[in-house]
Amino acid sequence: MATSIAGAAQPPDEVSFGDAEEALSRLWVDKSEGRQRVCTLNLIIAGPGAGPSLQDIDGLAPVLTMHPARIMVLRSRGETGRPGVLVTMRCRAARSGAGDDAQQVCWEEISILQREASPPEILSGIELLRVSELPVFLWWLGSPTEDKESLFSLAGIADYVMIDTSRSDSAFQAMDATREFVSRELPLPEDLAWERSKQWRSRLAQLFEPMRLRGCLSSVRRLRIRHGASALSQAALLVGWLGTHLNWSVGDEYEPVDVNMTGKILRFSALDSSGNEIHIELREHHSQGIAPEELVSMELSCGEAGSENQIDKEFGIVRSSSGECAVVKVEYPASHDEHRIVQFESVSLDDLLSHDLIRRSSDPVYEAAESWSRKVLGGQK
Repeated sequence: MATSIAGAAQPPDEVSFGDAEEALSRLWVDKSEGRQRVCTLNLIIAGPGAGPSLQDIDGLAPVLTMHPARIMVLRSRGETGRPGVLVTMRCRAARSGAGDDAQQVCWEEISILQREASPPEILSGIELLRVSELPVFLWWLGSPTEDKESLFSLAGIADYVMIDTSRSDSAFQAMDATREFVSRELPLPEDLAWERSKQWRSRLAQLFEPMRLRGCLSSVRRLRIRHGASALSQAALLVGWLGTHLNWSVGDEYEPVDVNMTGKILRFSALDSSGNEIHIELREHHSQGIAPEELVSMELSCGEAGSENQIDKEFGIVRSSSGECAVVKVEYPASHDEHRIVQFESVSLDDLLSHDLIRRSSDPVYEAAESWSRKVLGGQK
């Protein structure tokens, strides 16, 4: 368990790329009481425009307590003058076990003032500043559709890339951006929207755990997902996960995005392994207690092949208006129904990033789901 205490030290002096390492060493000597210099990874934080906000960086404190890192934050693009570097050390008290003793966990934060520097100059500076032999993570704060050339150039020196398509105004354009990673032979970025779908994937898998229900997975005829205004890509990834596990292929029948009084609707079809059609609908839904980057509900209907109306069973996960719990249901027309309440935990930025920062290899399940969903969203304009 970690408890926040002291933040950064006194305002740092600006130094050059070449002098940053010496400045960091002096900082550790000056502030080393009871602190051990530990670093587990390099983390580049960048985004379009002026760069990440202080609020974005401060929100990382719980994550960095568990994963001390050298952070390089790209800031101040477009200002006049040569690039420079500000170095600071931030600390947090971490308590482990039942004792009351708190140990200081510290990490290094390097603000890179880009100013008029060219992209190659910034990349060379990062190579000087990174801790060798440790993985390099890039966290792109902002839409992956903005300032794509900067994103791609930074991804070229990173081992792992993290984006959040919920920050994009268009999930379709965001999927096009991930497709460009593939065409440029860059690491496929891990989308934080995928991590947000984890609870949904887990609850859905539990729903079909009883042997008597598993056969229904081969007779899905309709799938409907309601999502927040910024969660279309998460909904598509969830469909992609289902599609890859159940051997669905994307059908040829697309409908454009319909705009009506209730929001946006995307309808398309898929084919199961026997060639039977599955009707899929992703509908934007506004709910006061649920964040716009979250999903609201998911419903699967199973029945006879060739008929969307002959439904034998309905499976669903529907979040409450507060978002804190959900109703998991199995409904049998003209028969008994099963309903139960399950807890839905709020997913924080700490939870999302912690998982991504401990991975040291690609995630084939995510990659398959992303590829499947990209065929859908990439087919829309």
